[in-house]
Amino acid sequence: MKKRLFLLILIYTVCSLSASAKNYNVYSPKVYKQSNLVQSNIGQKGDVIELVVDYSSSMTHWIGLAKSTLQTILPKVSANTNVGLRVFGQGSGNFFVVDMFNACKATKLVSFPRSSNTSSVISGLYSTKIGAATPLTYALERTVYQDFSAFPKTVKKKIVLVTDGEETCQRDPCAFVRELASSRSDIVIDVIIVNGSDNLRCLADATHGKYYKIGTDNDFGNAMGVSFGTQPENSFNPQSPNINSKGNGNNIHYEFIQ
Repeated sequence: MKKRLFLLILIYTVCSLSASAKNYNVYSPKVYKQSNLVQSNIGQKGDVIELVVDYSSSMTHWIGLAKSTLQTILPKVSANTNVGLRVFGQGSGNFFVVDMFNACKATKLVSFPRSSNTSSVISGLYSTKIGAATPLTYALERTVYQDFSAFPKTVKKKIVLVTDGEETCQRDPCAFVRELASSRSDIVIDVIIVNGSDNLRCLADATHGKYYKIGTDNDFGNAMGVSFGTQPENSFNPQSPNINSKGNGNNIHYEFIQ
């Protein structure tokens, strides 16, 4: 009798432990679905705007202006928009040694595009050192094929390029962007050029972006605001004596004349 009772207790205990064990790592359809949704949505929610800034020595004033301007603009950007920062032409802090080979590879993703990213972008602008060369094409390539690769082609992506010069590393940014635009419609480039030539207008033209030729601090802030979607496009009056609009259809460029 005791043996039978012991056996029954043993069987009951084993069955109970087995049932309890089955409760571990058991995912209901609801839990499984939620877990996969969290992972699948990483880097895919909302549009993408990546600020790509020229850190060559002649940009010192405009980089300083960008720091203060973006502190006001970025908090107003939609929470559904992923904002990132890439720099190019940056230096190592040693102004006595200039290695042009390495300088022409000088570009860095400072902050990966994500929502509510103001502090990371601003701190990145402050921490980056001024450099020498302008490897513009290489920076655009890294933005497209590295930074944007985490996002599907169904997501709209914008590059806001801020520079005052042209390519200095024997590359052709216009040729690169025209080829890109022939196979990709998800990428737009807005060009904010400060006191420079119009040679980079091709980047905006090829991608149906906007081109801003800036001559004043106020115009710089307005161009940044429109590119980041925090102020309406019609906030610029084409009839203003210091603004010249060009283009047709939706492909309009605002050129600010000093």
